Amino acid sequence: MLPSSDIAAASLFAERIRATVEQLAQVTVSGGVAVVADLDDAKTLLTRTDTALYAAKAAGRNRIYCHTGKSVMPCLVDTDVEDAAPVHDTSDMPA
Repeated sequence: MLPSSDIAAASLFAERIRATVEQLAQVTVSGGVAVVADLDDAKTLLTRTDTALYAAKAAGRNRIYCHTGKSVMPCLVDTDVEDAAPVHDTSDMPA
C-alpha cells in the first residue's frame, strides 16, 4: 500500500523492488499494480492487483503489470533505478 501515490508512482516503486531483488538475490520478481477506484472495497482492489500479477507471470515473468481499471498492461516506468525520480518525499520517514 502506497497512500497518496498514483499508478505511475506505484509502478516505479514496484519496478525498483523488482530490479533490486533481481540484482541482489539473482531471482526474478513479477508484480501487479492497481490503484483504488471510487467504488472499490478491499476485494475489488486486490482482484485487480491479482489480475495484473497473473498477466505479468503469463507474459514471461520478471516484470510488473498494471491494472488501469479498464485494462491490464505492462507498466511503463523508467527502469534505470539509479537515475529515477523519487516516488515521494521521504524526509519525514525514519532513517
